[in-house]
Amino acid sequence: MAESTRRRWTAQQKLGILEEARKTDTPVSEICCKHQITPTVYCDWERKARISALHGLSGADILLCKRACNLNCTPGSGCS
Repeated sequence: MAESTRRRWTAQQKLGILEEARKTDTPVSEICCKHQITPTVYCDWERKARISALHGLSGADILLCKRACNLNCTPGSGCS
């Protein structure tokens, strides 16, 4: 069986590529070529990032975060 050439990207790497596309005038297709990913992969990462951002901004995880991080933060307090 052939060895997989599939690349594993960390969340930080994915975010960096998405930010590069957002902050520059470079077409997404060129950024995809530069990083050797397909536009479909890029769009999937973008979709997942938006869903995660909406979930994070909804405040649904504040109680869970307080417990996990032992923080006494309230929405809008500026702590992360």
